[in-house]
Amino acid sequence: MAFLLEEYWAERQNKFEVLLERLIPLSEPFSLFEAMRYAVLQGGKRLRPLLSVACAEALGAPEGVVETAALAGCCVELIHAHSLVHDDLPCLDNDLLRRGKPTVHAAFGEALALLAGDGLLSYSNKVLVEQLKDRLEPSLLLRLSNELSTATFDMVRGQVADVLHEGKEVSDEELSFIHRHKTGALILAAVRAGTLIAGGESRLEEADVYARSLGLAFQIVDDILDETATAFELGKTPGKDRDKGKATFVKLFGIEGSRIEAARQVETAIQAVQSWPHPEPLSAIARFVVMRKH
Repeated sequence: MAFLLEEYWAERQNKFEVLLERLIPLSEPFSLFEAMRYAVLQGGKRLRPLLSVACAEALGAPEGVVETAALAGCCVELIHAHSLVHDDLPCLDNDLLRRGKPTVHAAFGEALALLAGDGLLSYSNKVLVEQLKDRLEPSLLLRLSNELSTATFDMVRGQVADVLHEGKEVSDEELSFIHRHKTGALILAAVRAGTLIAGGESRLEEADVYARSLGLAFQIVDDILDETATAFELGKTPGKDRDKGKATFVKLFGIEGSRIEAARQVETAIQAVQSWPHPEPLSAIARFVVMRKH
């Protein structure tokens, strides 16, 4: 029977929404938590928690372990939400549309958006420790906390490189650095979390290849969609990268060259996990990355 990614994703996505809702209860100051919840709970693919869960399931983890992986993946999702809030600010991409709705600074004001992003950045590790301390050995929990912090800083490194290269010519090495850090770091953290929680220490090298290739492919496709998709399809303003002179694969290699490279990276990702007990979800997620329209 063919693996049905849409059903698989939808079933788990519903669980992620419940988890994320629970992880950010309203508290004082209410305006801060309302902005944080708005940033997190306005939809999205939930790719990062899905990857954590898919890795645990691919290694044959039992249900309780998969639930732990989901919690860890949701903590990565909080960091991802932070990055979107700050990316949209006037000092960076200055965007008013995200997931088809007003961005956080458009809805709550620039100051509260800045602080909500800061809040999510620190809140994610707090939640990770509080939610997993009774589920994991202290050494593994410490490792996951360090992985999340490292990925967050790597993401910031990629964002800074992205800003500094605006309007400049870049080499493919410089562009790969931007993409592997700005987008790839959190994907890597999600994959490693699910793998480690499932006891897959011996599979980490394969997990890393999968995550790095998938993360690069994901950003390449983002570059393509920024040039080819509509605002309705994207849920945000298209053409922003071109208008700001950002370093993109499309700018360096053209649309067709970018598609070829994205497909190559996806095949590398798929091959990396083919020896895992149940690789079908991970393979299907990788194929989705090059097929997606938003």
